[in-house]
Amino acid sequence: MGRLGDCVNGDPSCRLSIIAIEFIIPKENELTIRVNFTRKSRGSCRQLSLSSVNIHGTGTVNSAPSSSQLQFPSREVNALNSADAAQLAVAVASEKLAEDIVMLDLRGLAPFADYFVIMSAGSSRQIEALEDDITRAMKDAGVSRFHREGTPASGWILLDFSDVIVHIFGPEEREFYELERLWGQAAQVVRIL
Repeated sequence: MGRLGDCVNGDPSCRLSIIAIEFIIPKENELTIRVNFTRKSRGSCRQLSLSSVNIHGTGTVNSAPSSSQLQFPSREVNALNSADAAQLAVAVASEKLAEDIVMLDLRGLAPFADYFVIMSAGSSRQIEALEDDITRAMKDAGVSRFHREGTPASGWILLDFSDVIVHIFGPEEREFYELERLWGQAAQVVRIL
């Protein structure tokens, strides 16, 4: 049985703040609950990470369910820590010939992500290929994609892997948005030209 409290690894000094709860009913008598939350230390009140848990179960719900009506046999938590997931995105982007790849450490600066991975692609076709390859590699590593924005034709795609946000830009769009300048206080962990 998966419990949300398990996600703080038994640390009594941590507090969970629920950001969003999403109920997904893929078919009759099945339920997936996605919980997005932050973990904060009571002592220092600093942001530790943004995480998500997917709880899958089957059962019958008539009105207000009791705990015995639904069974939650498993939960999914991203298999890699945020730094490893960001490094994986960088490695795939480099292998697939993305240009000017930057990994920014946002911990302590942003409550919604630990890392940005920003890259440029020479064409909409390359943007699409990078999106597909990065998403596939993250999925194979057990990291779920929670959201996607943009289109290859627009020159920008955002891939939200919870703690890691990947931005794939066309050259003009990257110059226009200047994310590295906007997040200038973030430490550059990796830069591949």
